[in-house]
Amino acid sequence: MKNLKRGFTMMEMLVVFILIAVLAQVAIVTYRRAIQDSKNDHAKAILQEIAIANQRFRTDYPSVNILSGEIQDNAGTETCKINKFDSAGQPPRLLIYCGYLEDRKWSYYDYKFYVCGDDAGKCFGALAYMVAQKDAGDKYYQGGVNPYTCAYKTVGGLQGC
Repeated sequence: MKNLKRGFTMMEMLVVFILIAVLAQVAIVTYRRAIQDSKNDHAKAILQEIAIANQRFRTDYPSVNILSGEIQDNAGTETCKINKFDSAGQPPRLLIYCGYLEDRKWSYYDYKFYVCGDDAGKCFGALAYMVAQKDAGDKYYQGGVNPYTCAYKTVGGLQGC
């Protein structure tokens, strides 16, 4: 009588399961990196949109000064009220109130977005910049200490990204 071997041995099954696990791990890491890069690219596009809105506003109203500061979620329903002869600084949300920038849920993003107007703070010739939020995790911090920062300069576009 012949002894027929049917099925797989335990060792063969173990090797197959290990190979599947390794391939799945590689796929998960690649997928997470792709998601992170996608979020980063989206934030850069928003930063460019803010800078262009700031530049358009400055072109339309050269005598009106926008204060440098963070763009925050809407706290009310203000309208576009611009006094062309008032040298007092206007809040950064004026870009949204006047239709230069689309309103969003700004706290949703992994970054804080800033408008540069009166050359105060970290602007140094930039129209806008973004900084990674603390609660975004280590993925946006270089060495776990310094937040990822990116600026949109008047000359040269995106820098430090």
